[in-house]
Amino acid sequence: MTKPLKLVYTENGFDTGDLLIDDKMTAHTPADLMLMSIASCSAIVFRNILRKKRVDFTDLWVDATMERIPEEENRISAIHLHFKITGSQLDPHPLEKALKLTPKYCSMVRSVEKSIIVDESLEIMP
Repeated sequence: MTKPLKLVYTENGFDTGDLLIDDKMTAHTPADLMLMSIASCSAIVFRNILRKKRVDFTDLWVDATMERIPEEENRISAIHLHFKITGSQLDPHPLEKALKLTPKYCSMVRSVEKSIIVDESLEIMP
């Protein structure tokens, strides 16, 4: 069991103390938090695999987007994670191999794998 997350209702939305969550697009929506959860979990797993394989990189970031279905209460149907990485002499082969392992070890992706398509892509930046 995890530590409880306290959500306090305010006139602006639900406040966690660190995040404001609402459905008016003035703060983070529940869908944003789902996207952040899956993207951050995947990024951490990818980073850990690269470290374990001793892949030396300078920077790593993820551009995360989602597709929603308005006819189904705006349900998230797909999440796209585009990993960008910088470093000197990066070999694409071990990076692609690590990226293929990422969904297997990301608990957030595993939690939604039967209901949301999550795909990953990789770009080595100059």
